[in-house]
Amino acid sequence: MIGIEVYRIYDRTLMAQHLTLEVDNLNKELAGLNAIIENADDQVYLEQLARCIGYAYPNEVRYITKGVNSSNIKLNCQ
Repeated sequence: MIGIEVYRIYDRTLMAQHLTLEVDNLNKELAGLNAIIENADDQVYLEQLARCIGYAYPNEVRYITKGVNSSNIKLNCQ
């Protein structure tokens, strides 16, 4: 019986940790969405968001390079 109770405590502890991480991730997502709402009228901010998901102006040419270490590339994406 003690073994079962110890397992239940361990299982509940893992579940609580998982839920805490999930709440933290949802709070980060909420902060990002609130930032988008607050900057909805800022054209520069909206352009930055569009570029982060791959949009470009019709007259622009996009280049894709091979062998570039992506960890060295700094983007202002959320």
